[in-house]
Amino acid sequence: MGKKSEKFVGKKSDKYYERTHIVKGLANNKEIFPMVFNDSCNTQIFEAWGEQFLIKELKSGQVLIMDHASLIHLN
Repeated sequence: MGKKSEKFVGKKSDKYYERTHIVKGLANNKEIFPMVFNDSCNTQIFEAWGEQFLIKELKSGQVLIMDHASLIHLN
């Protein structure tokens, strides 16, 4: 680091590192149906996870809460 009022110059790697994302459920304090992927979560990924895993296991009266779900549109 430079002194105060000095310009700070740093190096940036040209390598791109993929982020790993996880979609999962939580029921009775246990993680259920975790899905790991290396792409941004979008409607198609979430719907595929919901249709293949979550919807089959939901029971009447259970509540689904989604965090950071601004891109997800459920019909």
